Amino acid sequence: MKRIIFKGLGVLVLLIVVVVVAGMLGIDFLAKAGLVKGSGYALGVETSVDSVDLSLLSGTLAINRFHADNPEGYSSEHLLDSGRFAVELEPASVLSDTIRLRNFELDGLDINIEQKGLGSNVGQVLQNIEKIAGEPSDDKPSEKKVHLDRAVIRNVVAHFHLPVGDPVTVNIPEIVLNDVAADEAGGVAISQLVGRLLSEILAGVVEASEGDVPAGFLGDLDGQVRGATEALSEGTAELLEQIETDLLDTLVPDDEQE
Repeated sequence: MKRIIFKGLGVLVLLIVVVVVAGMLGIDFLAKAGLVKGSGYALGVETSVDSVDLSLLSGTLAINRFHADNPEGYSSEHLLDSGRFAVELEPASVLSDTIRLRNFELDGLDINIEQKGLGSNVGQVLQNIEKIAGEPSDDKPSEKKVHLDRAVIRNVVAHFHLPVGDPVTVNIPEIVLNDVAADEAGGVAISQLVGRLLSEILAGVVEASEGDVPAGFLGDLDGQVRGATEALSEGTAELLEQIETDLLDTLVPDDEQE
């Protein structure tokens, strides 16, 4: 009888090991697929990721080169092209309803902002973000929820392609955000998180571009950014103020702010 019990336990342990190993072997693929699906849905354009490396043992996630195409009809090289993401997460949360991301760092983000007629590529994407934010949850694809404690985006380069003149390039050294999804206790879908991060990054771009880019275009873009941000969450006004403060601290010495 004991042999049967031990044999049964051995088979059970072996099955668990097989399931875990199979899950670990496929988890990078699932993480990559989830990111591409969620970001593409949020932005309304084709997106891709070179590779994803998820280690549950160390609680780290590395994403190599996120790329987002322009909406149809725009000629600049891309909408977004990034360097490497480094994410710290709580390993146990991967098996829960909400994945807890402790820290998110991105070094290197290239953005093309292209004006065409009365619109722009970024404006079209922001319209999509605002649209899906108002959709009933039943109409949205099923996505894992995430909660992000802190995000640091460094070395953002924005290229403004306007109808007249050469492209204008603006550099932003660093944007820091805390509790990106603090208003949603249960976390947000990946598509919502992508939308929030892009809105916050663009808010920083608008702030840094004053004086270099025509005020009328910046005003329209700022209005679209705020509209998308408010649609995603009623509690993001503080985040917008935080971006402006962090950006001012980065670009202007303390003794010049008085």
